[in-house]
Amino acid sequence: MSATEPRRAPAGRPRVNPLIGTGDDPRSEILEAAGRLFTVAGFSATGTRQIADAVGLRQASLFHYFERKEDVLAALLDQTVEPSLKFATELAESDAPADVAIYLLIVSDLANYCSGPGNLGSLQVQPEARRERFRDFWIKRDRLRDIYRGFIARGCAADLFAVPDLELATSIVFGLVESTATWFDRADAWAPPAVFDMVAEFALRALTCDPGTVAATRLAAVSFHNEWRAKGGEPK
Repeated sequence: MSATEPRRAPAGRPRVNPLIGTGDDPRSEILEAAGRLFTVAGFSATGTRQIADAVGLRQASLFHYFERKEDVLAALLDQTVEPSLKFATELAESDAPADVAIYLLIVSDLANYCSGPGNLGSLQVQPEARRERFRDFWIKRDRLRDIYRGFIARGCAADLFAVPDLELATSIVFGLVESTATWFDRADAWAPPAVFDMVAEFALRALTCDPGTVAATRLAAVSFHNEWRAKGGEPK
């Protein structure tokens, strides 16, 4: 584009207040605002007008990007599970040992969970999330849990883990990750990598036959991840 050529306006609906949300991606801004509002005030208590006002759009313009408020919640819920499921699926196809895989999955899952606006992990415990509209989210979540279960089972078969009940152990580890996502806030004093690492270490200590191997597993996980990424194995 030449210096004299007029700049094209970004596609989409005009903003009622151009000083709010001046980016070129209103859809992402809507999700950002809705995520914070839903996690603070609740889904039912948040109206589409509030969401639109938060990004400087007219209420009618919001429906250009999302037909219903439920579609906004569906997109936010999907953000909490889809990237983790993709990572977990590719990790399951790698040659990572079970303890390394569990460590990497927990850290990656938490990094995804906690990357969005507000505490998005809390959205799934809101009663509205149980509606049929969000069935796809729960299917994906179950698939992710199954991969956690598979890694734990593989660790038991390799004598890396010792758990008396596979289903209970899976629920505890999976629940540890999800519960962390409901309270962790990037505004807190704790650095995200330190928190995610500690949660993964707690899970390993609960699963492993020898707690003394946890530090070595962590180092092996970092090394494996670096090599895996260098080969293009990690989802981008």
